[in-house]
Amino acid sequence: KMAAALLLLLQMLVVLAAVAACVAHGFDQSGGATCQLMPNMTLGAGQIKVLQQVTSAGDCCDACTALPTCRAFTWHAKGVAKWNCFLKDNTDGGSKSDAVSGLSGPKPPYPPPLVACKPPHNTVPFCNTSLSVDDRVSDLIGRIPLKSKPNLLTARGDNGRLESFPEIGVPGYYFGTNCLHSLNGVTCVYDTKTNLTHCPTNFPSGPSFAATFDRQIISEMADVIGRELRTAFKYGATKGGMDCWGPVINLAHDPRWGRNGEGGAECPLLMGELAAAWTKGFQQEGKDKFLQAVITLKHMAANNLENSDDLTRHNISVNVSNYMLADYYLRPFELAIKSAGARGVMCSYNSVQGVPTCASPLMKAARDSWGFQGYVTSDTDSLHDAYSAHHYSANGSAACCQGLVDGACDVNSGNTFNTFLLEALGEGLCAESDVDAALRRTLRLRFEMGLFDPIDDQPYWSFEASEMGSAKSAALSLLASEESIVLVRNSKAVLPLKAGNSIAVIGPHADGKEILIQPYPFQPACGGQTPAVQCQHGDICPNGQPCPSCGQPDCTCPALDLGAGAADDPFACIASLTDAITTLNKGGNTTSTAGCDLFADDTSGFDKAIAAAKAANTVVLALGIETFNMGPPDKTHQELPTRNYCGQNHGPTSRLPFWQNTSCPDGYLELEGHDRLAIDLPPIQHKLAAEILALGKPTVIVLFHGGAVALEPELAHDGPLAIIDAFYPGQLGGVALAKQMFGLSNRWGRMPATVYDSAWVNRTEMKQHDLAADGGRTYRYLTTKPLVPFGFGLSLTTFQVALAASTPSPLTLVSTDTSSHNVSVSVLNSGTALAGDVVVTAMLVPRNVPLWAAQHTGLLRTMVDFARVRDVPHSSRATVTFSLTATSSFALIDGPTGDRVVFPGEYSLEFSIGDASEQGTVTLPVVITGDKHIVTPFPSPK
Repeated sequence: KMAAALLLLLQMLVVLAAVAACVAHGFDQSGGATCQLMPNMTLGAGQIKVLQQVTSAGDCCDACTALPTCRAFTWHAKGVAKWNCFLKDNTDGGSKSDAVSGLSGPKPPYPPPLVACKPPHNTVPFCNTSLSVDDRVSDLIGRIPLKSKPNLLTARGDNGRLESFPEIGVPGYYFGTNCLHSLNGVTCVYDTKTNLTHCPTNFPSGPSFAATFDRQIISEMADVIGRELRTAFKYGATKGGMDCWGPVINLAHDPRWGRNGEGGAECPLLMGELAAAWTKGFQQEGKDKFLQAVITLKHMAANNLENSDDLTRHNISVNVSNYMLADYYLRPFELAIKSAGARGVMCSYNSVQGVPTCASPLMKAARDSWGFQGYVTSDTDSLHDAYSAHHYSANGSAACCQGLVDGACDVNSGNTFNTFLLEALGEGLCAESDVDAALRRTLRLRFEMGLFDPIDDQPYWSFEASEMGSAKSAALSLLASEESIVLVRNSKAVLPLKAGNSIAVIGPHADGKEILIQPYPFQPACGGQTPAVQCQHGDICPNGQPCPSCGQPDCTCPALDLGAGAADDPFACIASLTDAITTLNKGGNTTSTAGCDLFADDTSGFDKAIAAAKAANTVVLALGIETFNMGPPDKTHQELPTRNYCGQNHGPTSRLPFWQNTSCPDGYLELEGHDRLAIDLPPIQHKLAAEILALGKPTVIVLFHGGAVALEPELAHDGPLAIIDAFYPGQLGGVALAKQMFGLSNRWGRMPATVYDSAWVNRTEMKQHDLAADGGRTYRYLTTKPLVPFGFGLSLTTFQVALAASTPSPLTLVSTDTSSHNVSVSVLNSGTALAGDVVVTAMLVPRNVPLWAAQHTGLLRTMVDFARVRDVPHSSRATVTFSLTATSSFALIDGPTGDRVVFPGEYSLEFSIGDASEQGTVTLPVVITGDKHIVTPFPSPK
């Protein structure tokens, strides 16, 4: 009772603070009693409605609350937009401004579930559950007029208008929700029973989840995201759909790619296996009669350039061989579809072999050969690119039909179908039956999710609002962050740190919060609301565990910061690296200072940083780059961001967005639509690091980024230094980093992509997609020594790996053998008293394979399996068993044809724990006998 009273008191204080702030700023508070007002802030992207001559923020709030689709609003008291009220259907972003924003007041009762077949419309055949799904879908399609069909095949509808059929009780449906490492475009859920708001859980980003090398945790993460999507759909917090666009499974073939923060691994096997795990967890096929949700894998295929080498993602044609497509670019999609039944795929902007992917018979043939039973959506108006950028289609009408028929692109995200499809039918370029085939594939998904069946006995409709952002989900997010962080170096045993010391946290990311949940920090873990309402899992307890709820007897939460700015800080509930270290450094002293900006060549903060380092026992350097989804707009936005990303970190120093700022060193920025020019750390940060390292203090470098960043000078330093690669580690990433540094967790990840030297960019063109060219790229083709290899990672303990005594050597298999052969390796924790996780990879290396070697494909090695073992105690052994078959584990791609083939010859299997020690790798000889055996032919368009 006392805890509940304290929480209520905190909530009241926040509301009073917000009201006081509004009064102080002269805002009229008439109306708007149920809205949370955020002065000096612009919240949300775009607008669904603009009201003029609205004289108070409270009236703007009332208008938002009255509009069912409104989630947030922004009201202007002065300037060119004076007395304008912008109503928005999202809470994306959040930037300082002279406006007042707020979240809609609660809209109880909740909107009715967006399901069909409710009385009195439950007697038509498509509602008859005794009929087959195919028959029900056919009946429904027969009732839809032709004029409505283009809208049904348009993601997000016609400028947001979703086609519904109230006369037969069928609501509209929204394609276009994004699920990358959290739900994007989904609002928090207000619980009318408890008066609490629950927001989606934010997990580590793409490179981070790839670094876990853990199928289990990826499946569990995806299950949480799927459950939260179901919950948001039930409570009207989505825009009306339960398919989700994500994850991004394009491979990290080049560290400069602007979307490496969304993707992850450079290894097709790793990316494909994790995509399959994500698919199984998200869709939950087989757990119930219905799918939990529908995944949409992005972006098929070879979508790995944004704007480099005088090309863009809209006009590049990736002209690689069938060999390279089968070996690399198609493989992750193949594994997720064949082994996990992924129901959705997004085709990409680019062309492959001269044909836009959304109109490609080859891409369609590939999916068909894998047994694909789902739908395909375009990336944002990729079909428009087919004629306007690639000049493949003659016009918009031709693009519609080539997309529908040749590429089996069922949904277009844009207005090409809305604008040209009926015209194309009138010209006879394709038939209404082609349109109906696309409708069949998309409508079937809605039936498979139970949206045309009674919901009373469907378990997914039993989820409560508290399913969103639960303590259990927060704990899983923390575990995933711990498994994703890579220890690259720990010379002179800098780690683990000891509590009670003086620690200086220095660097542009020292106090960063938003950096933890990039990319796309649209839906912050705090939901843009005051932390006392629902944001507890940014706080940490003295033992470093997430605080599930304040007042628990085993968990004493630190006080929430309700000071200036808390009410309008959408990231207030996230613990920064400094916050987390401060909490765990009990009895010690923790200070922080930026020292420098991310990019600007300004050393004015060096003196303060050096003084802080001199006064400390240990220094933590928080360095790196960043990503943000505020790229060059395709159309005019009424409200431009006010942050200058080239100035103070997260500070409003200019009203110019970076793409209009000619002095901005954007070669170091990564984001959608924008590739990096350099893979080095920005020079100003190298300068800061050199000054700090010269002091000789034990130092920990923590690196934040998506695509790999070169640290050549720092890696060459011979003093006491630890280097941690954090990527973008999620809402509890700061907590996870602190736990790892203090030895409270010893999980650690492995490098998901090769780190090249900084001059690599001068030797390799971004537009080159043949991995064997120019000295090779990725661990599979690279012929030179990298700075940090794929799969590398250390621990705070040491491990030794050995083959089980019963393992035959060599392992001899027949090329046509489809049976499994188990190979076991033993891993001993031989280090300190710490328990720890260990990742074991199985790498296939061709040694003497004449038929394959004669093809000169350039392939040097390829991973065939991997496993993570958790919490191996000191002086204990764990056994990892790999199940290997000749026709899958040992199949390579035939150079001339692209067929997947088993070649007879001699190979090695290298089992490694990734620490580059002599005890960290063991080799098993393998002999494949018999003839060359084709396992899977390269897909052939009909």
